[in-house]
Amino acid sequence: MKWITHQTGAVALAIAMQWPAAGIVASALGAVAPDMIDQKISKLGRNPKERQKIFNKIHRGHSHWFGWWALALVAAMAYSPPWLAKDALLGFALGGLSHILLDTLTPQGTPLLPFSHKTRLSLNLCRTGSAGEYIFLVLMIVACAFAYGDAFAHYLEKAAYYLRSMKGIF
Repeated sequence: MKWITHQTGAVALAIAMQWPAAGIVASALGAVAPDMIDQKISKLGRNPKERQKIFNKIHRGHSHWFGWWALALVAAMAYSPPWLAKDALLGFALGGLSHILLDTLTPQGTPLLPFSHKTRLSLNLCRTGSAGEYIFLVLMIVACAFAYGDAFAHYLEKAAYYLRSMKGIF
């Protein structure tokens, strides 16, 4: 799946769960975290060709194991930091979980075991970047807008306001 699909799915899930703005924003960040981890690891290569080879070898490996993200979600629920940090940790973990679930829809799927490329879970419903993925993305947006109506727009506005207020932090 493309990052836009991952982020839309995570934000839609966070909105459906009526999470606060910090959790919604963090879910969008967590939604791309598994791929970002793989990209950072691949940058250990000396040149672009070697980096691409490393990325192809490790992508959708240990960073895409459901168990790590489920453990992160449980840890975030058990941990009691200030409310804003807890919302952000929960949102980040939820975003990572949604990433894994969406990648399970593709032919490459996700690993059943943390360091295995051999045993994978794949529903093989759509390929990354295909028309099927974009149809799924549009259906996800329409379903959220239909199911949550004004609440959906309200939460999107709150998340946008929160992002604008954090502009100086990043």
